[in-house]
Amino acid sequence: MKTQVVLGLAILGCLTASANLRAASYETPLKFCNKTEEKIFISVAYKPTADENIMARGWWGIDAKSCNEIGFPIDGDQILVHAQSSSQIYHWLGDVKLCVNATDAYDLENAATLACNQAGQEQRAFKSLSLADLRSVAEGETPVIDFNPSEATKVGGGLKFCNDTTEVVYISYGQKQTEDVNVTINGWFMAQPGKCFEANRQKEADEVLFFANSPSGLRKWSGDIPMCTNDFDGYSHPDAKVMSCAANNLKLQKFTKERIPSSGEYIHHFKLADAHEARAVVELCNKSSEEISFVLGMKDEDFEQVISRGWYMIKAGDCVKDQVVDSESILLHIEKSDRSVLLQGDYQACIDDEKAFQYSQATKMACTGENDKKVGFAEVAIDAGKVRLDIP
Repeated sequence: MKTQVVLGLAILGCLTASANLRAASYETPLKFCNKTEEKIFISVAYKPTADENIMARGWWGIDAKSCNEIGFPIDGDQILVHAQSSSQIYHWLGDVKLCVNATDAYDLENAATLACNQAGQEQRAFKSLSLADLRSVAEGETPVIDFNPSEATKVGGGLKFCNDTTEVVYISYGQKQTEDVNVTINGWFMAQPGKCFEANRQKEADEVLFFANSPSGLRKWSGDIPMCTNDFDGYSHPDAKVMSCAANNLKLQKFTKERIPSSGEYIHHFKLADAHEARAVVELCNKSSEEISFVLGMKDEDFEQVISRGWYMIKAGDCVKDQVVDSESILLHIEKSDRSVLLQGDYQACIDDEKAFQYSQATKMACTGENDKKVGFAEVAIDAGKVRLDIP
């Protein structure tokens, strides 16, 4: 039985490291609450026993406006905490200097006395808290540590992407010096309506490249510089300009390039008037008397690439709505519930024959996965705007 696509998935995520740290026999549960509008990552330090050095551990991710409960085997009254925003611009600091791994998940058993000179290690300032004070809550409740925006210290920034629209915008960007052949592109970063996503400006960079789109894909802000992106997951590509998109099943997008001023902030505003809007939004309806499953292909005219997505299961009389298509046609491969082919054509593209999938380079990829195979698609012309297509 095929696994079907779950509709409504937004493009995801930020690229700061987070940890799945080893389990332990915890004694002291604590609740960490992120009061900001950006995901944060926390490090915690404590003494497991009275005779041991301070153990520092990180990083736990806490989503915006959310709380996570975590336990620690703490001896004594002291716990130390440090946090940073996913953009790494805002830090919650204290007066106690401890060693951390700034780039990866870590456990450091002697964080107060380490030389802190290994790869990724650096000193961070932790805030000391009294467990006795934290326990001054109603009996039976877990003590809470809040991370409020007003208590954060800004330690970076200078590169802002501001969303002047009424819906979320997802952003990919990179910075480089003019003479550099390549550029690292990171994505995707979220800017809420009326808000800005701020990043650390690289001192040596004098150019910024960026691309953005809406969650539905209906709108995008693009330029004329082709770069490899991942259309469905967060990513960091150190060779986005020269890597093979087809070999890695990645999608090409056209990035805008602008100069970064030698001093002061760089700010770019994403406005509705500047967005490219996709040609059509398609509703596909099953007019037959039995359930069908189909794969939808969409041609990208800019790069002659085909995005294939499936499987969609539609019961008799039901519809799949809001399929964004920036083309004069769509490609369809349709099967009945017994897996006999209902519709196909001469247009060959790769699919996963068993599981839900999304392929950015369906006609160019090697198609060598466990369930991959090439099948025929029928090309169906569609009108611009809101379109309903009935499948007989």
